[in-house]
Amino acid sequence: MIIGTIIVKSVAMLVMFLIIIITGSVPLRVKKFRENKKILSIFSAFSGGLFISIGLIHILPEAGEDFDKYYNSVEHFPFQMLIAVISFSLVLFIEKVIGEYLTHHHHHHHYSNDLESQQQDQQINENYLPSFEIEDTIESKQSQIKQVFEEIDISLSKQDDNNKINILTPFVLQIALGIHATLEGLAIGVEQDFSKCLTIALAVLVHKWAEGLVLGLALKQSKMNLTRATVMVVIQAIMNPMGICIGWALSDTGYLVNGILMSISAGTFIYISTQEVIAQEFSKNRYQIIKFLFFLVGVGFISSLYFIEQATSSSS
Repeated sequence: MIIGTIIVKSVAMLVMFLIIIITGSVPLRVKKFRENKKILSIFSAFSGGLFISIGLIHILPEAGEDFDKYYNSVEHFPFQMLIAVISFSLVLFIEKVIGEYLTHHHHHHHYSNDLESQQQDQQINENYLPSFEIEDTIESKQSQIKQVFEEIDISLSKQDDNNKINILTPFVLQIALGIHATLEGLAIGVEQDFSKCLTIALAVLVHKWAEGLVLGLALKQSKMNLTRATVMVVIQAIMNPMGICIGWALSDTGYLVNGILMSISAGTFIYISTQEVIAQEFSKNRYQIIKFLFFLVGVGFISSLYFIEQATSSSS
């Protein structure tokens, strides 16, 4: 099955690269880009079931087996669990602590500057208002006051636009997605069993369209120029193949390294499924029943592969 795993890893690198290039470029280059929210939600819920099952049913137990082989089946601390939790925590820290801090700081900076400018403009206008002659009619004064408030409204609308267009967001998003993609590729590259390698690769491929689409939409909303946005999409497309190559190179280094790498991958898969897919998708109050059904289909699909692997290995 060595040739089979080589084929799976090679094809996975090429297909993942192309998926990110295509899905990441669609929001940037198609002017009338429309998304079918129902289909996207269903696929997202389905991929959530795939990812959490891959992490808990396939990768984590295999990491435990590698540690057992390294310690010659002697009772030992469940290192695979600890490393998975550390991996989960690291991605959580990068995305929710560092990422949120940088994004909030950027928004706050824009808000403070715009608010100060707004207050200064309002103060200037207020200073000018009393300078009108007393003989002016009430209608004239009301017209001037109305103009002041219209200028304030324009300032507020500009402030909202600046808050929406956060230049920093796509960079933070790409760092997070790049780490995920590399670790996902790592799980494929380090796997030496053909059926498990194929299962993980298929699960990641099902999720890749969403990764490229999210990055492309973020780049489009940030008003980044097309050339720079295209470069960022290409960089993201390289991350999965790079992770596969790293895992592939380290796949023959022994049970300990394999166990550590698989544990890291398991923690990442569990984080993606729980924090980025399941939590976010089911927080949207739409298509809940059908999404839950497809989530269960994803869990059932990965679970059934375990029994197929067992039947195949026993018959051979």
